[in-house]
Amino acid sequence: MKQPNNPCIFLTGSKLLNRHDSRNTATLRQDRYSLRTASQWIGPVLEDFGLAYDQLTIELNSVTDNPLIDTQAGRVLHGSNFQARAVTSAVEKLRQGLQSIGRMLFTQCTEMINPATSWGLPPNLCSDAANDSFLFKGLDVVVAALTSELGFLANPVGSHVQTAEMGNQALNSLALVSARYTLEAVDVLSQIASAHLLAVCQALDSRTIEIAGRNQDAPPDATPYIGQASQRMYRFIRQDLGIPFLGETHLASTEAATPEGVTPSIGFYNTRVYESIRSGRLYTVMLECLQEVKKQRTTNGKHM
Repeated sequence: MKQPNNPCIFLTGSKLLNRHDSRNTATLRQDRYSLRTASQWIGPVLEDFGLAYDQLTIELNSVTDNPLIDTQAGRVLHGSNFQARAVTSAVEKLRQGLQSIGRMLFTQCTEMINPATSWGLPPNLCSDAANDSFLFKGLDVVVAALTSELGFLANPVGSHVQTAEMGNQALNSLALVSARYTLEAVDVLSQIASAHLLAVCQALDSRTIEIAGRNQDAPPDATPYIGQASQRMYRFIRQDLGIPFLGETHLASTEAATPEGVTPSIGFYNTRVYESIRSGRLYTVMLECLQEVKKQRTTNGKHM
């Protein structure tokens, strides 16, 4: 119930929403599925994540195969929580959910980069002459490769149980193996998400130029045209992380972009976003967006 309401509040104040009317006869009447059905795509994943969290917080305290000794009753209880099948089930739900989110982000990303599906954005989100620049083409290829890897990692591990210890362990736990692959999947999804954010900010600036024109003396600023939550994330990318509107001239610069002497590249900026995700720094911004959603619900008298 919460998920479908979040995007509506995130987009509050946006001037980029296109409301179709009868005059636009040659355009799609509805958004493509990667946007239009995003809430329905994400909702079940969040439900699985909640269930996985509950399973893990219970089962992580139950991994020993040592017997429990009831001294008062004189009983020795031999349990088998070490089998950890619940843990395997939980982390595999997580991994499959990560793959679902990654596939959605990939589709949204490639639709922004492709002018046939981006509602007129420049090919490859280039800011220079389209015939001379393939700016985000490399990022498109990288995201496709990462999405394939994420799909591979989503395969179940629990189905590969083998007999061990001369048949004593005819069934045994693969929870640790599955959890390790889930950690890998988190890392891969973080790379996809960082590329997605980089592309989104480039697309927003490109759309701003389309609306307001280009000022050669100042970089484009999409802030006046986007929703409240988008503003927070946009400022974080552009100001806090210092990632500019990208073009061939900027990326061809021989000047160092950092005190360490690293020259600018799309990979360099993508890594900067990725590191903010892995360190948790970006999550602070995301939590602020969610707190704003909660506040907005309370203001509207909705307790969902």
